[in-house]
Amino acid sequence: MTWESKIEGLDIDQLKDFREAISKAITQKEHEKMRLIWRVRNRWQTFGDFREDDYLGAVNRLVETANKLNADGDTYSMSLSIEQWRIPESEYEDWFK
Repeated sequence: MTWESKIEGLDIDQLKDFREAISKAITQKEHEKMRLIWRVRNRWQTFGDFREDDYLGAVNRLVETANKLNADGDTYSMSLSIEQWRIPESEYEDWFK
């Protein structure tokens, strides 16, 4: 079920209330303590997400992924990086399920 299907059929006042509630929820998330995750990625794909204290795990995944792509001859996907993302603390554990 998508969010679009959840608001389908709401009248204009209900939609405005929904917009206000969403705006408040976004503001609360933006004011939460932020946590760091490391993401091993290329331009299109994520190869792993790692906790803030596991940078070396991200480095190892980058090396493993680079070795696999090289062995496969996939030079098109070889632009790998480790990116630092900041996310709200309330969402942190969900990244590792």
